Amino acid sequence: MIQARSAQPGRQAVKKRRKIPFMISAYSFSNA
Repeated sequence: MIQARSAQPGRQAVKKRRKIPFMISAYSFSNA
């Protein structure tokens, strides 16, 4: 996703969502 570029600052967004933090992290690395 677009957050893939902000993997570091995206951590805060993941905490807010807390719905799929692992999926977003995996997606970020996959899209990296």
